[in-house]
Amino acid sequence: MDALGDVAGRRGLFLVEDAAQAYGSSLKGRSVGAWGHAGCFSFFPSKLLGAAGDAGLVATNDDQLAGRLRRLRQHGSDGEGRYGALGGNFRIDALQAAVLSAKMPNVERWISRRREHALAYDEAFRSFPELSLMESSADESWNGAIYTVRVRDGRRDSLRRHLAERGIETRVYYDPPLHRQPVFATAGCGQDMLPEAERAAPEVLSLPLCPELRNDDRELVVTSVASFFGR
Repeated sequence: MDALGDVAGRRGLFLVEDAAQAYGSSLKGRSVGAWGHAGCFSFFPSKLLGAAGDAGLVATNDDQLAGRLRRLRQHGSDGEGRYGALGGNFRIDALQAAVLSAKMPNVERWISRRREHALAYDEAFRSFPELSLMESSADESWNGAIYTVRVRDGRRDSLRRHLAERGIETRVYYDPPLHRQPVFATAGCGQDMLPEAERAAPEVLSLPLCPELRNDDRELVVTSVASFFGR
């Protein structure tokens, strides 16, 4: 984020953070969503802090930008019957706001439980040469939204089937990677343009992680992964 901020500053660019699932995370003591000109959060029900339906939030410390966003979310109105821009109906409705307000006091506890599960997974899988774990540093505070490993040697899908046979649900995100989705077919993105994404896409596998996950459920995941690799 420091490097991206430097590039944006030198070139006069806006830096917008896609912080959709990052609520409660921080880097160097600074909250995610506060590093760019604007940070965008999702409150879709499946997110760490989720409403009962679609909802989201944009954070910024730029008063001018904040004013423009407030107008755009209400059809471009200034609130007094004057419309200076074409906007839309992007307000969080009262029901979603009420659900989010009710959940807010519990978020830190939920994040703590997610981190507990993630650390237990890390401890269990650290000695598995077949898996690559997410790396973190002392200046990062992760909210535990998703626990993803990379499965080496083309065995990701086999491991996923093995877990499914034992009633363990997993997820594969971004395979194929975004630049190879049909919608971007005319964008000129060849496979050699994003080699790291190409390498990661067939390897990533997200394991069960939520505050409600019981310790014995987590242990079942660990033993099932271990059995797949003959441990």
